[in-house]
Amino acid sequence: MDNPLDSHLFSYFITHAAQALNIYSETYNPFDGFVIDMAIGNTGLMHSLLCLSASCLLAHQPSSAQEIVVRHSHHFDRAVVTLRKGVEAYSSYNSTQNADCIMLQTILLALEAIVTGEIHGSYRCHLLAAQRLVDSCGDLSSDVQSFARQFLLYHNLANTISCLDPVNVVKSPMQGCQTETAEQGIFSGSCVDGILHGLLDPMSRTRQVRDAIRYHRGIGNSRWFMDEQLLSLALGVETQLRTWQSRLQPNTPQYWSSLAYRQSAYVYLYRTIKPSKASAELAQVVSEGLSYTSLALRDVTRSDGMNGWVCGVLLPPLFLLGCACFEVSQRQLVLESLEDLHACNQRTNIVHARAILEEVWSRMDAAHDADDAWDWEAVMKDMSVDIMLS
Repeated sequence: MDNPLDSHLFSYFITHAAQALNIYSETYNPFDGFVIDMAIGNTGLMHSLLCLSASCLLAHQPSSAQEIVVRHSHHFDRAVVTLRKGVEAYSSYNSTQNADCIMLQTILLALEAIVTGEIHGSYRCHLLAAQRLVDSCGDLSSDVQSFARQFLLYHNLANTISCLDPVNVVKSPMQGCQTETAEQGIFSGSCVDGILHGLLDPMSRTRQVRDAIRYHRGIGNSRWFMDEQLLSLALGVETQLRTWQSRLQPNTPQYWSSLAYRQSAYVYLYRTIKPSKASAELAQVVSEGLSYTSLALRDVTRSDGMNGWVCGVLLPPLFLLGCACFEVSQRQLVLESLEDLHACNQRTNIVHARAILEEVWSRMDAAHDADDAWDWEAVMKDMSVDIMLS
């Protein structure tokens, strides 16, 4: 830190940004733990941390002094340069310390792109690099490896449900993916894997169904259900969701969040296998999902910020629920919840999520024969928006 503003950015990261970025738990937040500790001893990681802190500060206070913008640019440039040098050095001399710093820098730069709401997919290279490191690097410490797996588990899911060409498609355990700790019996009720426990598999299978139906729609075949294998896959997902039960302590923000994800998974499947038409069944599922989201946000508010990390994982289910809102009253509830989420962490991608939903709603209301409201991933592409809805 060679500038007085850097001390301010470091302090802001400790007091504000670390909490806003947390998606892990109230008692275990890597951002105000070993991430800071390691950054103090590594120049490149410190540049990445200060760059991310500046992005968080600018998102929270857009009118911040121009000097903050200048420092952000400086730290971003230095972070990229030092990361490249770190990768080159690691290829010559493997060590746990080098591997840990490379992974953490990669994650922080991915978050920098997400926080700023950059719409041209700059998060992609970092997300891909992080996945490759987790899959192939044997030198990561247990803390950093766990941190990276949780990060990828959540962000890969968020990317998979909203993007035509996701960076790292979330795979089910039966497809051989070894990074989905929430599906392998490793259960932590206080972290994001606890919220998603038992839901990654049906949601990844829904993505398979969705891609196959998109293909059938593309060749003008509306009778996709004549494909017995595809129909069996869709029915299997429905069975999984009907029998799913949350393993979290009832009446907690984590519990309500897990139920919101379950409802959004229903919506994901329903909107995939059905035309874009209103129905009482769909409205009921959406209503329950929005209620669970509201309860999660309410409990966070009532606890004076305790479990505030839960706010960091609610955008994906809220977005999916929004894609199924045919009723104006439900759309208003989605917008209100988006405002609450934005108040929690000030992420610019929430603003973009609202714009995407409003375009999807416009197409739902237009009810074209082509049913282009079915494909919200294509809507994002039409809008030239490639962001991480996380």
